[in-house]
Order: sequence, then C-alpha cells, then structure tokens
Amino acid sequence: RYIWKKKLNKFKNVNKIIVTSKWMLKCLNESLIFKNHPIKEIPLILDQKFWSPITDDSTSKKILGLPEDKKIITFGSDNYLSNDRKGFNFFVETIKHFKDNKDIEFVVFGENNLNKLNEYKKKFNIEKNLINLGKINDQMNMKLLYAASDLIVSPSIQEAFGLIISEAQHMGVPCVIFKNTGSESIVEHKKTGYIAKFKSVEDLVNGVSWCLENLNKKEKIINNLINEKFDTKKIINDYLEFLKT
Repeated sequence: RYIWKKKLNKFKNVNKIIVTSKWMLKCLNESLIFKNHPIKEIPLILDQKFWSPITDDSTSKKILGLPEDKKIITFGSDNYLSNDRKGFNFFVETIKHFKDNKDIEFVVFGENNLNKLNEYKKKFNIEKNLINLGKINDQMNMKLLYAASDLIVSPSIQEAFGLIISEAQHMGVPCVIFKNTGSESIVEHKKTGYIAKFKSVEDLVNGVSWCLENLNKKEKIINNLINEKFDTKKIINDYLEFLKT
C-alpha cells in the first residue's frame, strides 16, 4: 500500500501514455493509477524492407540444416525454460500431439541450457521431434529461420507485444498465439494466423492444424494485411498527432 501510494503520487504528473497492444490498453484502463490518463495504442515499428518474405525457403532450410521435405513449426524466446510465461509447456503438448506425423519437424531457439533442454526432451519423450538451434544473436539468421518456418507457435500467457510474432508476420509466416495477450494485436484470426483460447492446449492444436491446412506461408493476404496494419508513415503520424493534442 505504501508503494502504491508512492506510484499514485509520482505518476499523477504523467501527461500521456503510449502502449503497444490492446492487452496493455485494457490493463491500463483497469488500473486505478493510470485509467484517467490519456492513453493511445500505437504498435512498434519494424523495418518493412528488411522484414519481408523470402520466397526461397529451401535455401534457408539448407543453410540452417533443417529438412527440406518437411513442414517446419517453430517456437522461440530468450531463456524459455526458466520463463514460464513464454508457454513452452504448451508447445511441448503440441509436439506430443503431432509427434507421429512424419511430415512435420519442430524447431526451438533462444535457449543455450542444453542439459536442461535434453532433460525436458527425455521427460516428455520428444527427443526425436525437436531440433534446437540455440541462441540466435543476429537479424539475418532470424530472417532465415522465419523463411524456413511454415508456422510460428507462440503460446505466451503474458506478452506486452510480441516482437517475434511481428517479425514473422512481416515475413508472411502464419502464427498461432493465445488470446488475451499483446500478440493478439498483431495476428488477424484465420487471416494471418490463429488466435487460440487462452491456455487451451486443445485449441492451440486446432490452430496449428487449421493454419497448416488453410494458410500457405507467405500468402499475399498476410503480407498485405500486416503492411497495412503496421504502415510506418501511419504509425509516425499517430505518434505526432497524439503528442500534439
């Protein structure tokens, strides 16, 4: 209560607040400290010239050592084994559901703790179904991974925005996410991906199946919708207009 009163006193002089997603906007509108402040949702900007589709996914798969004859379903986040909110446990359940499908390969990145990951793979019997690419520290290799991926699964249960989702969608890659997270502001349900019911493994699996059957990677509809939603000039203008008023 003491800290809360300190926050109330300090933040009362904040003139305007910019958030990056509808989820953050909802949180602030429910906050006793912030709800009476002017708040505007404006997404993060990406370099749309760099994050654009690569049509030659076969070369990307070769460079990364991934099988060229399989669908690649990718999950990734920094230190996802020690960060429960990234939802790796939900991804594991998805792997278990599809592990007998010979046409699918699952890929993870962002974690260098191989011992812990190997323990996880043995515990849930997914050793043969999971390729680990470890930490990826440069944009070009990330771009190659998106190009090689047929689908990104990001079952975070708490996400302010979702930069990986934004980059992948700009690359034309369908994404499956959970409802009630910041990434919901990026994905268009059944147009650029699938928004599953919050914490529902069953609906997450439904989303993966639906996307694989109905959304071809790099479809023009995905790229067009994302470019329109994240138009750089519009975003900059939104900032200027909000700050001027």
